[in-house]
Amino acid sequence: NQTLAAAAYRLGDDAEAAAAGDAARALRQQVPPATQDLVRTLSAAQLVDALVAARQGRSADARHLASAALARERARAARNQEDEYQRVDLARALVVAAAADVGDRPRELAEATSILARLPATLRHTRSVERLRADMATVRAQATGAPTRASTAR
Repeated sequence: NQTLAAAAYRLGDDAEAAAAGDAARALRQQVPPATQDLVRTLSAAQLVDALVAARQGRSADARHLASAALARERARAARNQEDEYQRVDLARALVVAAAADVGDRPRELAEATSILARLPATLRHTRSVERLRADMATVRAQATGAPTRASTAR
């Protein structure tokens, strides 16, 4: 369900993204996150939910979801300093926090940029990291009011 929510968000289908996110959230409530993989999944789900909420104009919900996920990713980063993929997760949480206007957008984007710059080259050039870089560019452009690829494609 969470993969469906993420795909629907990327395709611009906010209604489907919200419905799939709701279904995933209902399942997560039945099984508390007992392992690090489940905690990671919970954070990823909250980040998609935050993006959907932001795009739907539900700013308070977006900030709440993004803040919770960012706090969780910062805690994971403190424990898993050798995990390169966790760094990508933290960078993603920072980008979503910036998009949801959680705190200091330029600082969050600068921190995410710094994290991605320190990744090994093999990870830095993966499709997911390239997509995250594109998302960062979109958030930066939205902050300045510049047209984005997503806004010009519609």
